[in-house]
Amino acid sequence: MADISDTKWSELDPSNNSASPDGIQGSYAPNTVAPILRATRGAIKRDYVQSNPIYTSTGTSTAYVLTYAQAPAPITKGKKFVFWAHVTSGTAPTLNVNAQGAKSLLRPDGSALLLGDIQANTVVIAHYDGTAFRVANPDGLDAGQLIAGTVTDDRLPTTQTGKTFTSATTVSGDILSVDHDTSPQIFLRKKTGTINRGQISANIAGSAVTIQTYNAAGVATQKLDIPETGNMQFAGATVWTAGNDGAGSTLDADLLDGYHATALPVSTLQQTALDLKANLASPALTGTPTAPTATAGTNTTQLATTAYVSAAVDAIIGVAAGAIAPFAMVTPPAGWMKCNGAAVSRSTYAALFTAIGTSWGVGNGTTTFNVPDLRGYFLRGLDDGRGVDTGRAFGTAQEDAMQGHRHDMLGSETPTSAGGSGNAAPQYRTGSSATTRDPVTDGVNGTPRTAAETRPKNIALPFFIKF
Repeated sequence: MADISDTKWSELDPSNNSASPDGIQGSYAPNTVAPILRATRGAIKRDYVQSNPIYTSTGTSTAYVLTYAQAPAPITKGKKFVFWAHVTSGTAPTLNVNAQGAKSLLRPDGSALLLGDIQANTVVIAHYDGTAFRVANPDGLDAGQLIAGTVTDDRLPTTQTGKTFTSATTVSGDILSVDHDTSPQIFLRKKTGTINRGQISANIAGSAVTIQTYNAAGVATQKLDIPETGNMQFAGATVWTAGNDGAGSTLDADLLDGYHATALPVSTLQQTALDLKANLASPALTGTPTAPTATAGTNTTQLATTAYVSAAVDAIIGVAAGAIAPFAMVTPPAGWMKCNGAAVSRSTYAALFTAIGTSWGVGNGTTTFNVPDLRGYFLRGLDDGRGVDTGRAFGTAQEDAMQGHRHDMLGSETPTSAGGSGNAAPQYRTGSSATTRDPVTDGVNGTPRTAAETRPKNIALPFFIKF
C-alpha cells in the first residue's frame, strides 16, 4: 500500500476506491480483507514515525541520513520528516532519506542554514518543498530574540544587509571595512534622530577621501578633501605644508608680515637683552650658573656639576672599614663610631668585625667584639721591625716616659753617689739626706711646667673608627 502522502489516498472517503491494496472497492472475499487492513495500519504507522521524533539521524554534520524500516514513497512536496539530530550541523548540510538522494537542508525562507542551525540532541522538523528540505525550527539567530550577551562568530552569517545597531558596537579586529564600488561612506549621527553630524567618504574613481562636518540642522559646513596626489583642500582652499611649499605655490613660508625670517627687525630693548645671553659656541658664563646633576657613573660630554664631582671623588677615594681618624666634633658622623673600647655587635658591624676581628677585645666571646679605646692617647706608628720602638706588638698601649739622663750639679760638695743612669737622684751629705728639687727658670726660657706625665703641647680631639 502506498504511503499516505501518495495521491491514491484521498481526503474524501468515497474517493478511496482504488484497487486493493491502495483502496477499497467493495465485494471482497473475506480472505482479502485482512491484507487490506494490515496495509492500512502499516501506512498509518509509517506516517506516524515520519511525522514525530521517533528516529535519530546518522551520517555527518554536513550529510544527515534517515533510514526508516520501509522507505517512504513517494517523497512529495509538503512531506514532513521529524527526527532527532545526532550532531550539530556544519556548513551547507543535506538530508538523505533511505538512500533516495541527498537534498539540501535550508532555512524557512529558502536561504542556506547557518553554522549550528541544527543542534545535537534537538528535534528537527523538515518539510520537503519539491527540491530541498526546509527546516521549520532552525536554532540560528532570530533578531526578535536577541536581547543581550555575546554571539559567537560562527552563529552569524558571512554577509548581512540593511542591519541597524542601536547601541555601542565594538569591532575587536584590526580593520573595519566599508565596501562599495564607487563611494563607501561612514556617517556619524546623534543617537536620537537621523541628522548627520559628520561623514567620512571615499571617491573610488578619484582616489580621494573626504571628511565632512554638519551643523545641528544637518547642513554641511566644513569639508576636508584628501586626494591621493596633490594638495589637500579645506573648505575649498589649499592646505599648505612644508611638503608643498615649492615653486609656483605663491606662498613664501618664511615671510612674516612682509619680513623674511633672516631680516626681522629687532628693537633696541630686545637687542640689549640678546647681547646679555651667552653664545652657544664657547660661552663665557658669569655668576653662579647651575646645571642638572648627572647620574653617578655617567661618562658622556654632559657638564659635570660640583655635586657630581664631589660624589665621584668620594666614590674613588672611599674609606675602608677599620680606618681611624680624628674629628673636630664630638658626635661621630654617619658610618663612624667612637674609639672608646665599647663592645659592639659582630653582625650589625660585620664589615668592621671582618676588618679588625678581636684584636681590641673579644667582647662577650660570641656576638660582640671591642673597638679600640684611644681616649687620652696619642697614636704612634707601629715599629714593624724598624728598631725605633722595639718590643712593641700591634695595638699595645705604652705609658709616658722620659729618656734616661742625669743632671749636672753646681757647687763645692761632692755627692756620695753619682746617681747612675735613669732617674736616680744623686745623694749629698747636706744634712742627713738630700734630693734634687723641682726645676726652676734659667732666667731665659720661662718657668718650667710640671705635671703627672711627660707630654708635648696638644689639642684634645676624639678618634672615630669607620665601620
